[in-house]
Amino acid sequence: MKTVLTTATFAALLLAGSALATTPATTSNNWMNVKAVPVSAETCQSAEAKFNAAEKAHPNSTNLTKAKAEAKTAAAECKAGKSAEGIAGYDAAIKLLKA
Repeated sequence: MKTVLTTATFAALLLAGSALATTPATTSNNWMNVKAVPVSAETCQSAEAKFNAAEKAHPNSTNLTKAKAEAKTAAAECKAGKSAEGIAGYDAAIKLLKA
């Protein structure tokens, strides 16, 4: 009985292996088809500099107080190591100034 199970197991493995051998090679290379996502070179410091320039350019903005509050939150996020959130906060503050 053990011989029959061993032979059956071997046959099953052989069939499974041959099924894998017929799989096209391109399926294992799907990682090569992934498109690159552009990475922003902007840093918290450059985002802060852009906000400071926008603040000087729009000193009479009706949203100046809100923009400063947003920039303060963005600075805290940057300081906490949350660069993406901080940069987004500075961008939101700049939009407020220009609105």
